[in-house]
Amino acid sequence: KYRLIIQPAIAATNCDSVLFREWMWTPEYYNVSPDTIVGPCFVISIKDDGSLILETKAYDMWAGEFTDLDT
Repeated sequence: KYRLIIQPAIAATNCDSVLFREWMWTPEYYNVSPDTIVGPCFVISIKDDGSLILETKAYDMWAGEFTDLDT
């Protein structure tokens, strides 16, 4: 049986861009089961102390950031 060690994000900062969502990263690590993972994500650390990260928004949301489909 496998377990994963993760460092989760704790709160969104609401400083989002078109393709990224900014989060505050918790300093703690947790042991979780692989079946709790919902899907892949790509994360970039943006501060030297590792306190802020950028998460890419879901690929299927990208087109809606550049076009208005309601018109």
